[in-house]
Amino acid sequence: MTNDLNYVPIIKTGDAEMKGFLNLFKKTKDSITPLFELTRYRKTRIKKEKQVIELPLDKRIDKIEEAFGKDRAFFLDLTNDEKLSNDKIIDLQNSENGYSKWCQYLIYLKKDFLK
Repeated sequence: MTNDLNYVPIIKTGDAEMKGFLNLFKKTKDSITPLFELTRYRKTRIKKEKQVIELPLDKRIDKIEEAFGKDRAFFLDLTNDEKLSNDKIIDLQNSENGYSKWCQYLIYLKKDFLK
């Protein structure tokens, strides 16, 4: 099916949004080109040490792959919502050298997501 970009939903990569997206019919997924807005992974507490850790953005990318697949085209952006951001996202938003860190991250992802 050819997608002429008539509908571009913006999907945050939060757990609830990705779970909902996972349950869309294949035909629906084939008919859209979503813009996934990368958000931080939720913070996890390690009970033993009472330590809070945050999982890397790659976990969110894994969720995109699981919900949408590697063979469909999509757009990728970074959240501007401070509540959904983390140090990694802020670092990727750095405009230094023409957003070189963001560009390098996209090149890194391109090897797995061809479209």
